[in-house]
Amino acid sequence: MQNSIKIDPLGFREYDARWLYPENINSEGIKLVGKGFGTQVINKIKNPRITIGHDYRSYSEEVKKNFIEGLISTGCHVEDIGLCLSPTIYFSQFDLYSDAVAMITASHNENGWTGIKMGIEKGLTHCFEEMEELKNLVINKKFKIGDRVGVIDNKGNEIFSDKIGLLIARNISKKHPNSKFIVDVKSTGLFAKDEVLKNNKCKTIYWKTGHSYIKRKVNEEKAIAGFEKSGHFFFNHPLGYGYDDGINSAIQVCHLLDSQNKKMKQLINDLPKTFQSPTMSPFCKDEEKYIVIDKLLSKFKSLKERKEKIDGIQIVDILTVNGIRFTLEDGSWGLIRASSNKPSLVVVTESPTSKMLEY
Repeated sequence: MQNSIKIDPLGFREYDARWLYPENINSEGIKLVGKGFGTQVINKIKNPRITIGHDYRSYSEEVKKNFIEGLISTGCHVEDIGLCLSPTIYFSQFDLYSDAVAMITASHNENGWTGIKMGIEKGLTHCFEEMEELKNLVINKKFKIGDRVGVIDNKGNEIFSDKIGLLIARNISKKHPNSKFIVDVKSTGLFAKDEVLKNNKCKTIYWKTGHSYIKRKVNEEKAIAGFEKSGHFFFNHPLGYGYDDGINSAIQVCHLLDSQNKKMKQLINDLPKTFQSPTMSPFCKDEEKYIVIDKLLSKFKSLKERKEKIDGIQIVDILTVNGIRFTLEDGSWGLIRASSNKPSLVVVTESPTSKMLEY
């Protein structure tokens, strides 16, 4: 049975939120406040990153966990920096380039109180008008619904969204042969050579990273589905209307498990083994990052023309729809592109082998 929601509207103060916990607000109420703040951020910033921390109170980490759950449900990325001071959280927006901040603290209030300081503009926290907006969102439950999907296997292991996308594409291709799939340039190279997709005469197109780009390409190509590594999945007619929808994505995962009659761990193990790096974001000034990409592109083209090798393996293809994605003979690939959202590059790699296995 779902826990009842407890949240005292008077806890929304002039410039932050304060409640006696759990007398005036419980865990479900905290989740709603997280959803409200996430909605405020999402309404202003696409694909936002929020840094969050908590104070020394014994229950603050529990409050933070529930607040984060609410944030994530709206589609926000969250980076938890743990136990810290409020100025540390404010500094994180400058040093970590986050789009918004939240600090779980009741400041100078006695033990037994909890609270949340929130801010979107750098160096500023919510004022009266923003707190009134937040209160209205929470009390009337006017939340954004998440547009992404995240999946773990039956052992509790997180699975990269591009691998889930490939499994869903395989499943769709059996009922809808001759279909097209759109994936972003950060996605696994397994789409390009997947035997199930080939046998069902399906085509995969790698395209620019960004939910808007993938959405438009799905529409333009009349593709049946599109998958972005960030977790934005797009299902076109007859499976959907082409926009990114976390609920429809979850339904497609359920269809996959039902039709295959296997646990998620087994389905992942059925895919060829690859080793992926996390998405890395080395700093690069906004005014320099595209110049850097142009110089690197010239370098990689020269390497391919001269048939020079990288780690003893030759470059066989270079894709330039969004930065540089070079593919090697063994299926390994690397991507270097300019970030669309901040002063940095984006670097991703994947390989069918790993030196870690040699140790």
